[in-house]
Amino acid sequence: MRLIGLDPAVCKHVVHAGKIGLGSWAESEIEVDGPFAELRTTAEPAVEDWAIKTLNLVARSPFLTRNLLLNDRVFYPVRRVVTALRSVVHGR
Repeated sequence: MRLIGLDPAVCKHVVHAGKIGLGSWAESEIEVDGPFAELRTTAEPAVEDWAIKTLNLVARSPFLTRNLLLNDRVFYPVRRVVTALRSVVHGR
């Protein structure tokens, strides 16, 4: 995460993984082998809008994931509607 300019301390899943013993996100505990400084760049964190929040809620249910998100006959028409609504809301 540091390679693209993001702080691992504010990433919930990285912090949780560290707490349960799946590794460390502390910079002092990570050995880097290679030209890390030369490859460093920046990225913006994703913006979590209403559509992403709804998708995250739906994805919590295995039933809804299987029958809505993984069903192309439902997912793609809904995606078109969401894309149109986003363009109306954001004026694009």
